[in-house]
Amino acid sequence: MSTLREEPGALATPPPEAASVTRQNALARLKQAADLPLVVVTGPAGYGKTTLLRQYADFRRAAGSALAWVRMESRFTHPGRLLSLLNQAVAELLDGSPAAPEVADRQSVHVLGERLRQAGIDGVIVLDNYDQTRDPGLETLLTQLIRALPEGVQLCMGARSLSASRLAALKLDSRALVLDEEDLRFEPAETRAFFSEFPELSPAEIDEIHQGSDGWPAALQCFRLCLRRGRKHRSAAYAGRGVTPELLDFLAAEVFENLDADTRSRLLDLAVPESLDAELTQHLLGIRDGQAYLRELEQSGLFLAAIDLQGRWFRFHNLFRQFLLDRLTVTLPADELRQRQRRIAEWHAGKGQTEQAIQHFLDAGDANPAAALLNKLVGQMLATERLELIEHYADRLPRDVLLQHDDLTCAAIIAFSFRRAFDKARGLLDDARARYPDSSGPDFAELFLLAAEDRVQALGELAERLLDRFEGDNFRQAICMNARSLWLYACSDFETARDLLVRARSLHDQAGNLFGQAYQEAVHALVLSGQGRIDDALAGLTSALRRTERDTAGNASAGSVLAAYLADGLYEQNRLEAAERLIADYGQFAEQQTIADALAVMLLTQARIARLRGNMRLAEDSIERLVYFGHRHKLGRLVAYGNAELLRYATLDEDLQRAGRRMEMLEDGRSLQPDGSLLFHAGETECVTITRCRWLMASGQYAEARGVLQREIRQAQAQRRHRRALKLLTLLALGQFAQGNQSMAFRTMLRALEIAAPQGLVRSLLDEGPQLTRLLRALREAQPALPAGVQPDPVQQHLDHLLALSGDGPADAASPKPEQTTQAAPLVEQLTRRELDILRQVSRGLSNREMADRLCVSTNTVKWHMRNIFEKLQTRNRVQAIAAARNLGLID
Repeated sequence: MSTLREEPGALATPPPEAASVTRQNALARLKQAADLPLVVVTGPAGYGKTTLLRQYADFRRAAGSALAWVRMESRFTHPGRLLSLLNQAVAELLDGSPAAPEVADRQSVHVLGERLRQAGIDGVIVLDNYDQTRDPGLETLLTQLIRALPEGVQLCMGARSLSASRLAALKLDSRALVLDEEDLRFEPAETRAFFSEFPELSPAEIDEIHQGSDGWPAALQCFRLCLRRGRKHRSAAYAGRGVTPELLDFLAAEVFENLDADTRSRLLDLAVPESLDAELTQHLLGIRDGQAYLRELEQSGLFLAAIDLQGRWFRFHNLFRQFLLDRLTVTLPADELRQRQRRIAEWHAGKGQTEQAIQHFLDAGDANPAAALLNKLVGQMLATERLELIEHYADRLPRDVLLQHDDLTCAAIIAFSFRRAFDKARGLLDDARARYPDSSGPDFAELFLLAAEDRVQALGELAERLLDRFEGDNFRQAICMNARSLWLYACSDFETARDLLVRARSLHDQAGNLFGQAYQEAVHALVLSGQGRIDDALAGLTSALRRTERDTAGNASAGSVLAAYLADGLYEQNRLEAAERLIADYGQFAEQQTIADALAVMLLTQARIARLRGNMRLAEDSIERLVYFGHRHKLGRLVAYGNAELLRYATLDEDLQRAGRRMEMLEDGRSLQPDGSLLFHAGETECVTITRCRWLMASGQYAEARGVLQREIRQAQAQRRHRRALKLLTLLALGQFAQGNQSMAFRTMLRALEIAAPQGLVRSLLDEGPQLTRLLRALREAQPALPAGVQPDPVQQHLDHLLALSGDGPADAASPKPEQTTQAAPLVEQLTRRELDILRQVSRGLSNREMADRLCVSTNTVKWHMRNIFEKLQTRNRVQAIAAARNLGLID
C-alpha cells in the first residue's frame, strides 16, 4: 500500500496459504466465540497462528463481516505506532483506503472506537504477530482498545507471548476466548490430511511423524518439503528423537541445500529486510518481475506468505528467516553484509520509510546517515513518548556522532532520564554541555533528569533560572513552570504553585503538548490534595486522564502519572474497584517510566488494596518491587516508603518484635528530610513521622508520640496541609483514647472528622484498624439523640458512614445518605455577633481555652456564651449545636 510510509505490508488480510489444512476443531471454537469481544491465539513461532486467524477471517468475511488486518513488525512495537496502524486499517475498512500516516498518527483509541460505533458495522480486527515484551505500554493500549470497541466488533490477536498475569486474567474472563499452544498443535487427522499428497506413506508412518513432531506445524512442513524430494530423505530427516531446535535447523538446511544455487542466493538476499514487495525484490535481485517471483516462492512452500489484501507485501516465516540470516552471516564477509544493509537502507529512505532506513543504516554500521534521519524524527518520537526506542537508537550511535545533533542529544538525555538510566543521562549531559556551551538545550534536558532522579529542590532552582530564557518558547517555558510548581508544592506554597500552573496550562494548550499538560494537571491535583480538597483533585485528574486517553495516540506515560494519583484518591474514598482498574491498566507502564513519587503512589496503593482484600502475597510483592526500584535506581525515598509500609503492617498486626526491626531499618537507611519540612504526596500521611509515632504508641511511649504529633499538627495547620493534619489528628486521638483520656480523644477525633467529612475521606481513618473503630464507636455512643427537626450533622453522617464500612453500624449508612428535607426548629432568640463568632470557632474544633486566647477573654466567658448558644439552639452539646446552626444557615 503506497500510503504506508512507515509499515509496508502491515495491513489487511493475507490471502489463503497454499496447501494449508483447515483447522477444523480450533476453527470451530473460534466460530462459537464470534460474539465475544476478544479472541487470543497464542503460541511459539511455527504453530500456525496466522494460518488459523486467516481461516477464521475468511469465515467471518464470507458471513458478511467487515475485516481489518494489522500485522506488527518486530522492530516497531511502540503503542503509538500500533495505534497508527490500527487507525489506518479501520480507515481502510470504513472508507476503502487507509488514512494517511500523518493523520493516523494523531488519532486516539477514543477516535477509533467512535468511528466504529458510528459506522454500526459487524466487524473483526485481526492483530497478528502481537508481542508486548518490548514495550509495557502495549498492554495499556490493548486494555483501552478492548474497552473502546463497540458491540459487534471483535478483536482477534495472534501473539507469541503474553505476560503470565495477562494470560491468566484472559483465561478467566468470560468475554474472551484464549487458544494456546496445546490448541494449535495438529491433531492426528489433520496431520494425515497434511500428508495426503504422499499416498505411499502408511497411516502408521504418518502417526509416527505426528508423534515425533508432537503436532508442531512448522516441523511438519519441514518434513513435507523433505519428503517431496523422495522417500529416502525421511530417515535422514527423522531419527525418532522428537522435534528439537537442532532438528528444525537440520530440516531447514535439508530444504535449503537441495535448492538450486541461484534460488539459494536469492533467498539469502531477500532474508535481510523484514518485509518484501515487488519493487524492493527487483531492487535487491536485479530482476524485472519481482511480484511474479514472490508468488513463485510462495507457491513452492518455502515459508514465504503474503501479508496484505492485495498480495503485494510478503515476509518469510520467522523461523526460516532466522535460519537464512544465520546462514548469511556465516557465508558472507562482514563488509558485503554491511553493503547489503546499506542498499536496503537507501531504498527505504528514498521511499520515506524513515524508521526502517534508520535500522538498516545502523545494521550497516553507517551511523551518520542514521543519526541525520533520527534527528528529523526524534521530536515526533518524544511527543509520542517512544522513549525506549530513542534509548535503543542512542545506545547504538557512537557518542561523537550523537553529539553532532543538538536536538537528538537532548532527546536522548530525556529518554535516558525517564527510563531511569541516570548514569548514561548524566554522562551525555556533561558531554553536551562541553560541546554546546552556549546552548540552552542541555539545561532544558536536565530538568527531566532532575525530575526523574527525584532531586526536587535542584529541579525547582534550575526551572526558576530558565523561565526567562525560554520566553516565547511555549513548550519549554511550560515545562519550566511544571518543574517550578512541583518545587513550590513541596514547599507548601500552594497559592504560588497554582498561579504558575494556570499559566502553564495555557502554554501547554498553545504548544499542543499533551505529555507536559498531563504532568501539569498531576501537579495541580497534588496541590489540591495536599490541602485536603480530594474531590476537586479527583475531578481534575479524571478529566485530564479522559482527555489524555482521548487525544493521545498510544501515549501511556502521561496517562500513568495521572492514573497513579487518581487511583490513590479513589482508594482514599474507598472506591476500591475503580482504583484497581486504573492500577491494572497503567501500573506496568508506571514501573517503566514515570517520576518516583507517582511510582511509589501506584505501588503503595496496590499494596494497600491487596492487604484489604486479604492478598498478602500481592501486598508484599508490591512493596518488594518498590524497595527494589529504590535500590536499583538509587531513589532513597522509595526504599524508605517500602520499609515504612512494612513497619505499618507489623505495628497494626501488633507484632512489636518485627516492628522494632523495621523501625531500626527505617532509621538506619533513611536519607530523607523530615517529612514535615517538604511535601511529597507518597509519604505525606505515613513516612516517616507518622510511621514512627504509631510505633511509639504501640510500644507504650505515648508522651513522646504526643509531643511529636502536636508539633506536627501545628505545622500542618499553619501550612494548610489538611490531608496530613487529618492523619496526625487521627493518631493523636488514638493515643489519647488508649490512655483513657476519652473527652480529649473525642474532641481531637471530631477535629479529624471535620476535615474528612466534606471530602468523603475514609481510608486515612479506617486503615488504622480495630482501635480506630473502637474509638469511633465510643464517640458515636456518646452522642445523644438529636432533637426533633434537626437533621444529622455532616460530621455525624460521616461517622455513621465509617462505622458502617467497618461493619459496626447500620448497613444503610455505608453509602452517604441523601439530604433530608426536615426543617429545623425556629430559633428561640437570635444569636449575638459574639455568639456567632464563638459558634464558628466551635465548628473548627477549637477548645474553650483556644477560643478564649483568640478572643482575648477568659474561659468562663466562653463557657457563659456556650450556655447561651445551647439554650437558643435548643441543643445540649457542641455536635448538636453545630448541626443545628448549619441547618439554619448560621455557619458554613
